[in-house]
Amino acid sequence: MMEVVGPRWVLVLLCLLAVHGVRPQGDEAENTRSTIRLVSLMEFYQQKITKEFLMVAYGMNVTENTEHMTGTIGVFDANFNQLEIGDVAHGIIAPPDEGVRQELASIKAKWTAYKDLLQRKYNSILLWHKGFIASEASDPELIEAILAFRRGWKSFADTDAARRSGLQAAYITNNEFPTGNKDRLDFAQGSEEYHQIHKDLHPKYRKILYERDYYDIFMFDLEGNLIYSVYKELDYATNFASNGTGEWKDSGLGER
Repeated sequence: MMEVVGPRWVLVLLCLLAVHGVRPQGDEAENTRSTIRLVSLMEFYQQKITKEFLMVAYGMNVTENTEHMTGTIGVFDANFNQLEIGDVAHGIIAPPDEGVRQELASIKAKWTAYKDLLQRKYNSILLWHKGFIASEASDPELIEAILAFRRGWKSFADTDAARRSGLQAAYITNNEFPTGNKDRLDFAQGSEEYHQIHKDLHPKYRKILYERDYYDIFMFDLEGNLIYSVYKELDYATNFASNGTGEWKDSGLGER
């Protein structure tokens, strides 16, 4: 990918500058600067596409980052089109001769091939994740785990608000491990049944998360309460029901 938007971009710019003079003046100079800025932006977008693709590959906010990646690719394509034909309204220099047009065509061919590669890899990654998810979803122990956490959730306190505050205190606030490593706590101290259930099941799902490179593993009850997660972020033990008042009900998880 670096060959697509790295040294070859510099060569194209040198061709443009050579045709228009080493020291362009007035509007011509401003157009040259606009073209250089556009190329710099395209290098930024290339890096952004790579970052978004890697986040999808690691299972991090897959839907959101897929949308971001698709949008960034669209912007990159639109900018490339400006370079190919010029854009007078935005001061983008059109290719001044056949040599520059051929250079741009060569770059576009490599960019198109790279996009195709991204799409193939993306499809493979989705199939890979879906295969693992289907395998875990078909595990009969998963239903037992959800029912166990549901039982522990209900017996922990009399109300959802009390359960939320108590469990967040036990597994986030009073958790000895730092933010980002809350999953290292196998169970919190206390006589509540939830802690014993957590002690029995958490190591299994933490291991699955590490092996599959998932963003997190969530378990909900039918009322939309997040009764278990591996990483224990701030949405842990909150409610995601779309008709509820939970802080994250309008997030990606709340829409599922």
